[in-house]
Amino acid sequence: VGDFQFSLNTLIGVTVSVLNHHHSTCVYLLHSGPHQGSATFLYLKTLTTRGNFSVAAIPMDTNLKTLEESSCQGNSPLYVLLSNDATAQTYLKQVTLKSLLSRGRWLMFFSAPSIETFFSNIKISYDCEFFVTQPLINKDKREHGLTLIEIYQEHPSRSLQKHLVAHWTVSGGLNWSAPLLIQRRAHLHGITIRVGLNSEDYAAVAERKCSGDTRFGICEVEYEIWSALQKKLNFTSVFDRPEDDTRTHDINNKSWSGPIAMVLLDQVDIFVKKCAMTSGRIPHMTFISTPFSAKIATYIKKQVSNTSDWRLIALPFSSEFWWEATDPVLNTIYERLIAPNVKMFPKTDIECLQQVCAENRYAATVDSYDARYNDDRLTCKLLAVPRAYFWTPASFVVNKNNSYARLFSYYIERLRSSGILKRLEDNSLPVTTRDSEEPNAQATLEQIWPILIILVTGFVASAICLPAEIFIFRLRNHF
Repeated sequence: VGDFQFSLNTLIGVTVSVLNHHHSTCVYLLHSGPHQGSATFLYLKTLTTRGNFSVAAIPMDTNLKTLEESSCQGNSPLYVLLSNDATAQTYLKQVTLKSLLSRGRWLMFFSAPSIETFFSNIKISYDCEFFVTQPLINKDKREHGLTLIEIYQEHPSRSLQKHLVAHWTVSGGLNWSAPLLIQRRAHLHGITIRVGLNSEDYAAVAERKCSGDTRFGICEVEYEIWSALQKKLNFTSVFDRPEDDTRTHDINNKSWSGPIAMVLLDQVDIFVKKCAMTSGRIPHMTFISTPFSAKIATYIKKQVSNTSDWRLIALPFSSEFWWEATDPVLNTIYERLIAPNVKMFPKTDIECLQQVCAENRYAATVDSYDARYNDDRLTCKLLAVPRAYFWTPASFVVNKNNSYARLFSYYIERLRSSGILKRLEDNSLPVTTRDSEEPNAQATLEQIWPILIILVTGFVASAICLPAEIFIFRLRNHF
C-alpha cells in the first residue's frame, strides 16, 4: 500500500486480529502527512468493512493534543503506525516525553533491520503494550506471515526487552502464545523502587524495628504488604523521607506536603502509608487498589475530674461561650482563635492527639485506627464524638504516570483474595465487640454527683418556697 512494506491484506488482517484479541473497537491511525493520504484513506475504509470499528487518523506532524484527547469509551484504543520512518521515530520520542504511551495499545508494522537501533532513544514504559511486527517464513516456506514482538523496559535505566507473543498467517490468523500481560511482566528483575515514608515511619524502618518489634504502626500492616509485594515481584526498595514534614509545595494549583508532595514531585515512586481516598486527592494521584477502609472520626478529651463536670455544667451560662456562638463575623473568630496558632498546628496524627490532651477546647479528626493504636502513648483518655465520623477507602499512592500502579494493584488484590490482608488487619489491633465511636459508658456516682446536688438543691428550694407561697396566699386572703 503506497510507500508501506506490507500488503493491504496483511495490514488489515493483523490489525483486525489484534483488535479482536483485546476486545477493542477503536483504531487511531498515525500517519506522516499528506503524502500518505491515499494509503491512509484506503486502509481506514477497508478496516471499517471488516468489523464494527471506530476509526480516525492523527497526523504526526501536529502537536500531541489530539493524542491526549483520544478515547475509546472506557476501553483501550489501538494506535497503529504503518511504517517505521523518521517521522514516526520523532513522534514516538515526543509521546514518551509526555508519558502518553500507556493511554492505549500500539501496533507498528516494522521493516527496519534492528528494533534496538530504532528505539534506542525511545523509552517504552513498563505498563505500555507496544507491538512491532517482523516478517516470518514458515519452515516449509510455502506461506509467509508475521511475528508479533512485544517491547518494553522494566525501568528507564534498563535495556529494551523483546518477547515473542504471537504469530500471524493469512490462513491461520493470529496465534497468541503469551500469557496475560500482568502475568508475563510479574518479575521486575531487581529494579529499585523509591519509597516515601513520613519521618516517624522512616525512623522505624531505618532502625529495623519492623524486623522484630511489629508493635510499631507501619510494621503491622503497610510494611508487611509492601514486603510481600517486594518478595513476589522481585524488586528492591530504597526508603526516603521529606526533609521537613510541614513544608508545603504548590503543585497543580494546590498545596501539598510530606511524602505525598514527594510523590507528585517525582522524588519517590510510591508513598507506603494508608492514605484516605478523598475527592481532593483523586485528580492528582493514583491509588494502589483499595486494601484499606479508613474511619475518619472526631475525638475530644474525656473529662474525668469533678471540677471539669462543674465547669461543663456551667458552660452554657458563660459569657465567653455565648460570644463565640453569637458573633456574626466568622472571619473574626478565625483571626482570633485559629490564625495566631497556625504555625503551632500538629505535624503528625500523634501530635494532634497529644494536643487534644493538652488543650481543653481542642478536637482531632483522624483515622480511628491511629487513635486506638496511640491510646497508650497519650496522657489522657479520648472520647469519640458520637456519629461524627465517615468511612473512606484508603491505600498507597503513586503519581499519575507511575508504570507499576497496575501491577501493584493486581497483586494487592491477590493478597486480598487469599485472605492475607484480612489476617494482617485482624492481627494489627483487637477488634472490639461494640463500635468504639459510640460507647455505652456507665456513669459513676462521682460523675453524676454534681447533677444530684443540683436536683437535691432544687427539691429543698421547692420545699421551702411552696409553704412560703401558701402562707403568703392565705395571709392575703385573711386580710
